[in-house]
Amino acid sequence: TASHDGAADAVNQRIVSVQLPALVTMETSGALLNLFLLAGLHYILERARLISKHVSPAAPLPVIINFSFGIAGGPHDGRHFIERAFQALIEDHKDSKFGGDVHVVIPSGNLFLTRGHAAVASSTSSSPTVVQLP
Repeated sequence: TASHDGAADAVNQRIVSVQLPALVTMETSGALLNLFLLAGLHYILERARLISKHVSPAAPLPVIINFSFGIAGGPHDGRHFIERAFQALIEDHKDSKFGGDVHVVIPSGNLFLTRGHAAVASSTSSSPTVVQLP
């Protein structure tokens, strides 16, 4: 069996990070959140394309986006403004010359499971599947 060298893999990883301004996290209504989430996503995807262009131009690199800030309100089924905007930015990224797959990791349990709800899109179904969050 081939050995796996984690140190070599770590050297080839790139991390692009953004931080929400303190004002956004202090303002609890979420009124400022959308603008900064979209700006952050745009920045991450733009940098990912630049990195891919220089590191792996023949095979665009995948992007994993981990947001540690979530939205409690809304349907969480793809119809919320921010979900539609994320989808549009991700599709534009994937359609670009150096844009690879994008995976978004969202927080779970930040509200101690109160008011938690979600729907999961599937490539095999036209309607989202409602997920119960116990």
